[in-house]
Amino acid sequence: MNRRLRFLVFLCYVFCENSTSVAALPNYYRKLLAQATEKSPELKIKRKNLEQKRYYHWSAGAAWMPRLDWQISTSRTNANLYTGQIGAETDYKQSTLALSVPVYRRSTHLGLLQADADLAVATEDYLGAEFEQDWKLQQAVGTLLISVYKLAATNKSLEAARKIAK
Repeated sequence: MNRRLRFLVFLCYVFCENSTSVAALPNYYRKLLAQATEKSPELKIKRKNLEQKRYYHWSAGAAWMPRLDWQISTSRTNANLYTGQIGAETDYKQSTLALSVPVYRRSTHLGLLQADADLAVATEDYLGAEFEQDWKLQQAVGTLLISVYKLAATNKSLEAARKIAK
């Protein structure tokens, strides 16, 4: 269990009476983090940007792939036009197979390097935003748990004061 989940479990042990709710806290936090990550508009934009950079990277790499083209054509001609026989047709079928292997071009190579760099930047940007989202959520949950702890401590103090006053 990582450090933030241990911290949250510790805070729950401090104010929770039911140990089953403490054991379930890491699962709740993971679900909450997954929902926050899924619904965050900032992360949606970064996720779409990362997806776009992945497509750009693939298309830049596709320029280096060999290409195989196959073409089939059929033409009909009236072969006996000069002999006077009408209605006699001849079919000509032709098939072409062409393999083109790309030649090294500096511009293509630089485009691929640029796509690699853009993909690396977009990936780091997305991971950084995801990490920031995790820390924001951890801070919010930690603040909430501390507030609940303070409220529980205040309630216990009030109960103790009432017992003493009786």
